[in-house]
Amino acid sequence: ELLTDVPNSLIIGGIVTWDDSQERFDEVKRMLPHATFTHGEDNQHLISEEVACALSSARVGVCLSAVEGGMYAATEYLLCGLPVVSTPSLGGRDAWFDPRFTRVVPPRPEAVAAAVQELIDLDLDPRFVRNETMARMVEHRRVFCDAVQEIYLAEEIGRDFTRDFYTNFRNKGGNWRYSKDVLEGFNPAETSRTHFHAEHNGIQAAADSQ
Repeated sequence: ELLTDVPNSLIIGGIVTWDDSQERFDEVKRMLPHATFTHGEDNQHLISEEVACALSSARVGVCLSAVEGGMYAATEYLLCGLPVVSTPSLGGRDAWFDPRFTRVVPPRPEAVAAAVQELIDLDLDPRFVRNETMARMVEHRRVFCDAVQEIYLAEEIGRDFTRDFYTNFRNKGGNWRYSKDVLEGFNPAETSRTHFHAEHNGIQAAADSQ
């Protein structure tokens, strides 16, 4: 509903919550007659390259859920060089937001549409959006690795966590691995105070196109 005032919307993906149906998907399509949908029906899957290709036709990424985990789509937009319009949310997607290329607006259709148009009019360089986002991510990863390395030192684990990070963690958008398979990469005797938790969330991605 928050996209009703945004013309030329591109909806990437179907309705991905567990209890949605083809009927619900059709209802959303009727609600947004001006939108282009990448899926003719719900519960299909696009690989990362296909998502990136679809995003290349967009000008702005839109994040409208009120509560969601880290929201992979929000980061995906930014890494593809798209500025982002978001409504206020719980879950952490704003960790990468930069006021130079993101807007957080009230959950009203007219506010979303106005912010989308504002970012389009700024005509931002996609490389600027991507590079600034990656710089934030590098710093965030450094802080995380340093924190876990302190635990390693306290537990007298003679390893470099940075190497463990790249060995045992995978891109959520890549090959899916069960949490038990991830945890097998860690020695419980050596990481007795360290708990790793992986969560897989469905996403609904929407981007404005021109």
